[in-house]
Amino acid sequence: MPEDAFGIIAAADKFDAELGVLLRFLLYTGPRLGAALNLQREDVRLDEQRAWVRHQKGQQATDVRLREDLRDALAKHLESHSERRVFRFHQGGHLKHQLVRAKLSYLGLTCPARRPTGWRPPDYRLAWANFHTFRHTWATWMRQSGATVDDLIDSRNWKDRRSASRYVHAAAEGVWDRVDQLPAVGKIRGNRRL
Repeated sequence: MPEDAFGIIAAADKFDAELGVLLRFLLYTGPRLGAALNLQREDVRLDEQRAWVRHQKGQQATDVRLREDLRDALAKHLESHSERRVFRFHQGGHLKHQLVRAKLSYLGLTCPARRPTGWRPPDYRLAWANFHTFRHTWATWMRQSGATVDDLIDSRNWKDRRSASRYVHAAAEGVWDRVDQLPAVGKIRGNRRL
């Protein structure tokens, strides 16, 4: 749900603004985490609202469009450091823990800044959400906004139709709007009582 995605990002912003920018980048461009972490300063063209995402898991590199709010967040982030890589993070336990921390914080639950040995988070509603969920959310939102399966393939975030077709369900929302047009129990239809 949008409120959950935005809530997690807002919680991340409070303790690590760079994590918030990374989550925004995943949510609004749809790459795999590794491709986002491989983003280089020279790959980002703020004046054109574009970024070059290098190859990811056997897929081609691609040019992505940066929404204005994402562009602004990236610009502010890039002003704060001079490293070649856009994001300082590396895949692994610490980064995963930072996402758990953001989710728990959003839900009003406590979480240590660093994961102590043997610590396990409590059961919580968003335990299933991970970095890849932001990629799936992007594809789902794109489909709901009118993008076709072919559009998802053209984005180069998916290699083939079979992979992109798992988002076909996302556009079915309009079908469910018709449920109110079904006959209601007890209403008369022609000469029959339903």
